Amino acid sequence: MRRTRVWSQIVMGLVLCLCLETSCTNRQEQAPASAITEERLAQAIAYYTAAINANEQDAEAYYRRGNAYAHLDQYDRAIDDYTKALAISPEYGEAHYGRGTAYGHKGEYDREIEDYTKAVQINPQYSEAYYERGNAYGHKGEHDRAIEDFNKALQIDPQFARAYCQRGTGYSHKGEYDRAIEDFNKALQ
Repeated sequence: MRRTRVWSQIVMGLVLCLCLETSCTNRQEQAPASAITEERLAQAIAYYTAAINANEQDAEAYYRRGNAYAHLDQYDRAIDDYTKALAISPEYGEAHYGRGTAYGHKGEYDREIEDYTKAVQINPQYSEAYYERGNAYGHKGEHDRAIEDFNKALQIDPQFARAYCQRGTGYSHKGEYDRAIEDFNKALQ
């Protein structure tokens, strides 16, 4: 009976995590999907391209255009723009974060981890970067390292529900079901 209850709670926790992941939109300054249209993104790309043409050393314009490309799932173009922003401003933590996210969408987890690591070196309080690096470690099956990063994200932001979910997922992969359930419950609070 206890085993059935534990598995039921774990499944509920995983469903919660999926719901939080699909409903949370703060990655890369995302707005609600209804507000971001291809047309508006094309306008943003044109605007930032004009800004770049006016000043090829405008790291923020490359970064923002990279974000627009990422929203259109054009990850290679996004990576190119983030890389150009970083060539101009190597300590641009958000550009490292954006490029890491784009690499992650392409399944290039080592490069993703590298960029998130640089982002947290630049800003040790960057909870989202720790969280995303934890996800990348999870994709690689490195659950202990993932849990370490989720712990760091939660140390910075104790209300970070998605980090509780993902840490719970990491614990469940390790067979630590009571800890997983505890984290899934915290995510609900």
